[in-house]
Amino acid sequence: MKKRPLIKVGVIGIILIFAGIFSTQSFPKKAYYMSHGFATPILYFEFIESPIEVYDFFGITHETIPDKEFINKMNHGNKLDFGFAFIYSMFLSFLFWSIAKLTNNKLYFIAILLSVIAFVFDILENIQLIGITDKLINGDFSDELINLQIFTWIKWISLSLIFSIYAYWLYTIKTVKYAILISLSPIIFGILSYINKGIFTELFAISISIMFVISTIYSFIYKNEQT
Repeated sequence: MKKRPLIKVGVIGIILIFAGIFSTQSFPKKAYYMSHGFATPILYFEFIESPIEVYDFFGITHETIPDKEFINKMNHGNKLDFGFAFIYSMFLSFLFWSIAKLTNNKLYFIAILLSVIAFVFDILENIQLIGITDKLINGDFSDELINLQIFTWIKWISLSLIFSIYAYWLYTIKTVKYAILISLSPIIFGILSYINKGIFTELFAISISIMFVISTIYSFIYKNEQT
């Protein structure tokens, strides 16, 4: 265990990956409408900006009634996401706590703080998403929509910064350059997504998912050469 000090973190990562697959499968695969470049309904819903987009997303017009099955499935997925947010926050906290102990570098505590921030704002994001669906027909969800845009970006930016710090750790232990570049990809795609949402937003989310997988795998194979 001293030679491979991150194995326990890797075990949490495996749980996280399965939880992520389960959570993702709980959401609908298609929506009534998504802006150009988007392919994932829940991701589009998180980054949605206007009431018109919301109504189009759920296929609601003056002539149609709401698709309750679609709405319920979105709500179900968002409720499951509360648990997923807790697991990924725990994984990141344990990962960077372990790295901080290995390196005796307090920089990595920033990543722990960011993981807590990501968790808190993921929870707040889910509350807004559920609030919007609750008010789809007979309510004003403008406040939830405004809050959603703030909370969503804080969550995703926090995650991208976390993996930028992870990239720094990979650099300090002289890991292969491509792994470092992949670790920096979330912050790059995050900036591009802010400029032009759509395909870059999808790539932003995919890069974050890939980093969870990479950091899990590396937790199993990393050897502490100082022992």
